[in-house]
Parts: sequence; C-alpha cells; structure tokens
Amino acid sequence: MLDSVSKIWQKPIDTWESMNESLMYFSASTKLDSLVESDVESLSKFLYLHREHQDKFTLKIFYDIGESIEFSNHTPIPKTHEKLEELRREINSLEGDEQLSVSLSISKQLLESKGGVLVDNVYSLDALSSYLNSLTLAQLHRSFSERYWREGVSGVALIGDYNLSLHTDYFYFIPKDEFNIDLFEPRFSHYRSGEIHRLRGSLGHFANASEWFLLPEHFKIKEALGGEFTSICLLFNALHNAYLISFLSNFAIINE
Repeated sequence: MLDSVSKIWQKPIDTWESMNESLMYFSASTKLDSLVESDVESLSKFLYLHREHQDKFTLKIFYDIGESIEFSNHTPIPKTHEKLEELRREINSLEGDEQLSVSLSISKQLLESKGGVLVDNVYSLDALSSYLNSLTLAQLHRSFSERYWREGVSGVALIGDYNLSLHTDYFYFIPKDEFNIDLFEPRFSHYRSGEIHRLRGSLGHFANASEWFLLPEHFKIKEALGGEFTSICLLFNALHNAYLISFLSNFAIINE
C-alpha cells in the first residue's frame, strides 16, 4: 500500500517524514515536491485498484496550508469522481509557491477467513515494532490477546512487505507475495491448549489466569532470531517467558 501511494506522483516519494502504526491503525505523511495533472490519473487508478482493500484508508492531499481534498476506499464512486475533478481544478490553479503534502490514514480491519483464520496487515514493521516496544509487558499482552484471540481461531496471518517469514504455532508473519489463504494451514491445537490449561490449574495457581489465557506456544518463535524481526522476536520472547513462569511456578501473579 505505502509503495503504491509513493508511486502515484510524477516525482515519487522517497521518504515519509512521519509514520506510526499499532495493531489497529497506520498513518504516514510527507511533503510532495509537485502536483501535476497527470497525478490525478495515477490517483484514480490507485483508488480503483484498492477499492476492495481489506482495510479502510483515507488519503488526504494538501494543495496548500489548511487546504486539502480527501479520498477514501469507502467513498461512493460518483463522489470520488467529483473529488478527482475538484483536485484537477486545484492543480491547474496552482501558482508554484504552495506547500504540498499528502497523508495516509488506515483503520485496520481483521478478516476472518475459512477454518478460523484471522488475516491482518502490517504496513511498516519498524513502526509497529517501535509502538509495541513502548508498551509494558501487560499492555503488550493485552493488545495481542484482545485483537487476535477468538474461540475457534486456529491462527493469525500478519501480512506485510517482509523479506522473510516468521511464525509461532499461532502467529504467522508472511510476505504478502507468498500468502495464499487456500494453502495456509496453522498448527495451533485447541484440544492440546485445553489439556495444558487443566494441568496448570491442578498443579499451581496463576492469579492472572482469566486475563492471561494463552499459552507459551502462542509466542514461541520457530525460527532463529535476528534480521528484520529482531524487535518482534524480543517482544514475543518476553511474553513466552512470562507464560513459562506461570506454568512452572506454584504461584504466579503479573502486574503492570
């Protein structure tokens, strides 16, 4: 998505000045070197190709300070055509001293596919890692469990522009060019999960069991650490270790 937005303009965007991402949203903004009439055609093609995009996005083009036109994949097609013509008129009236910029805002929408599979998008692994690193251990766990745990879900596919893949028994970071929902087969076992929870309940006491209801396997990385996933691996290891402690100790409690 970000690469596609960068290439809309006659002079493509090299660097985004601001970028933020959480598990639920993404935003990015930067200045534009120019706005020309041919950009309207490129923008129109982009909006057409991404109209059925899984997530809701808003692309706002500023043709001067405080002056902008907003486009979205959930705007009716006739209204989008009106906005494109409005942008064309504004571009033709530019005098050359305006401050041009663009911002992209995305509201992530979880897709629940066949076989209890959840599909989510990651737009910037670095921005997402930075956000997750700002959370406490409890906040980190809450973010993942509230968004991705559902009864009957067997795995979560987190699709992005990665060079490699990474996975646990439940979370799968998969390059978007390699993802095929029909071939995706997560390995998480709900039966085994129930048996392990019952075993822990009979041998010890975990005070946070009602909130920390996952397993070490949810966060146990199956590949070697390092590379582009270094931050994610460290965060998952922290959650993995916290869960291990809850299963190995007679009594455990986790707080902020």
